[in-house]
Amino acid sequence: MDFTLEEVIALDRVQTRMPLSADLIKPLRKRGLVEGRGTTVRISGAVAKASGREVSYTVDRGLDSQHDKALVVQLLKLGPQARPKINQLLLDKLPGAVKPEKRASYIKTLLRDMAHAGIIETDGGKTKAAQWRLKLGPGLGPAPSLPNEQPIG
Repeated sequence: MDFTLEEVIALDRVQTRMPLSADLIKPLRKRGLVEGRGTTVRISGAVAKASGREVSYTVDRGLDSQHDKALVVQLLKLGPQARPKINQLLLDKLPGAVKPEKRASYIKTLLRDMAHAGIIETDGGKTKAAQWRLKLGPGLGPAPSLPNEQPIG
């Protein structure tokens, strides 16, 4: 891969998490050098491999939301849990690229999406004392499980 000086400088800014304008990101994205949403980008897998940064790339990319949802289901199979317990489970597993101030928002959105999908629900409380639990009801059958998993209990 041959890079222009502008691309090298822009990639350095991406790796050091310095702000980059959309105008600078567009050509990098077109060449497959960065990935991500909007102006929140990281180096691509190909650049990480070429530069020997596979581990930091994997940490920055993190796991997908399906994995995070599966972790929440696993926790809730043990019984209803308060939000601080769910936070404790997920906070250190979120991608390194997610800023600390956005981590709580990510978890809130994840739980909301799971609730809208009918997987989980709260006990009706809207405070920090509210308990999240797996949603069971008429016609919903047993609690959701992960592939290749033995049921609990």
